[in-house]
Amino acid sequence: MALVWMSGFEWGTKLELTTADGGVSVTNSRSRGGVYSLTYGNGQHAYKTLPGGPYSEFYIQCAILYPSSHTHPVIGLLGPGGNYMFSVCRNASGVHHFCLGNEVFPGLVVGQTPILNNVWYVVEAHVIVSDVSGLVEFRVDGNLEGTFIGDTKVGADTGVSRLHWGHTTGTGGNYADDVVFFDATGPVNNTWPNGVKIILLRPVGDAGQNEWTPSVPGNHYALVDERPPNNADWLKGMAQGEIERFRLEQLPAEALTVKCVQADFWGVKGAMLPPDKLKLGFDIEGTPYMSDEMNTMLSQAQASWLCNQNPAGGNWTSDAVNNLNLVLEARGA
Repeated sequence: MALVWMSGFEWGTKLELTTADGGVSVTNSRSRGGVYSLTYGNGQHAYKTLPGGPYSEFYIQCAILYPSSHTHPVIGLLGPGGNYMFSVCRNASGVHHFCLGNEVFPGLVVGQTPILNNVWYVVEAHVIVSDVSGLVEFRVDGNLEGTFIGDTKVGADTGVSRLHWGHTTGTGGNYADDVVFFDATGPVNNTWPNGVKIILLRPVGDAGQNEWTPSVPGNHYALVDERPPNNADWLKGMAQGEIERFRLEQLPAEALTVKCVQADFWGVKGAMLPPDKLKLGFDIEGTPYMSDEMNTMLSQAQASWLCNQNPAGGNWTSDAVNNLNLVLEARGA
């Protein structure tokens, strides 16, 4: 699988998460690479269930900013049974600990880098869950803080299946951004994320085949380019096989390499009658590459097609991304 899940919270909504308390929010007041980040304070919790889990070996990245001298967990990793398997915390001495369980000091790895307030730090870990040959390698801003070899198993859980942001005590709140979870399989994206940034490219033009019915006349792309997503205007697929194609924004100049591309759709189905499914894809040099059929929901939800490699062949490049079109197809006869 390689890349399992990623989010820079760039859609400006917490609906990307599985569950989130009312106090958890996605804000544009702080960000590392794009426009938005996730923020949460005392007594506020957010969870993401990872598709395909549990994972017994993985690499995880999360950018963290502390606006105050907070010492409680900034991210937790849970097993399918709900056990808190691992957590990343800043202790009273101002360094990160990678802990077994929920805020169990000292951590399996005790960091070396002093963690200051109001500075973004990228924390990464490579973890193998095992009671015999477990492994934790922990990095901050690409620098190895330490390694643990030994028992990394908590209870009966053999792998991680959920991510958690939040804390129950302490003051202030934290910010999270650019979250990436790789497993150790697949030909690419099976090692350190290396501080990658997640960028959202929104539609900027119609690309010549725009067959869905618009809520108001005019350019189709202008009805689906907002963030956060809303239902003030929309496009509706009325018949099986109807296509929409959009040109997208260009990558920022700093994006010299691309690890993965994900096509996203936000929407609802109007009824449990066809077309009630869709395909997502990319037009690359005139050839469409499409996902399998996906279900849609009766309430607003996200559907995504994740491509670790260019479906036209090889790894992604900035040039390939800057020249593709996004394709939607109404399905479900």
